[in-house]
Amino acid sequence: MREELLGRYRILLARLLFEREAAGGDLAEDEESRFVAHLDEIWWQLDPAEQALIRPRIERSKPLDIREEFHLVDCDVSEGGSVLPRRAA
Repeated sequence: MREELLGRYRILLARLLFEREAAGGDLAEDEESRFVAHLDEIWWQLDPAEQALIRPRIERSKPLDIREEFHLVDCDVSEGGSVLPRRAA
């Protein structure tokens, strides 16, 4: 079995779910299409047995439930400095 392909598929699917959640539940159509095209490309490289292994995981997967807000604080920034204007609290 090509674990690398399965791993790439899982990572890409997780990234899609994360990006979708980070965007408030929906991605722009072109971004979603890009993810789906990559997922589809990998899916058809898998043989039927590999697809059968991953299909239950896809069906069980749920969107990430991330509701925590990031708490940021403003920082003093000098002109030409390399300090970011905000950092995590």
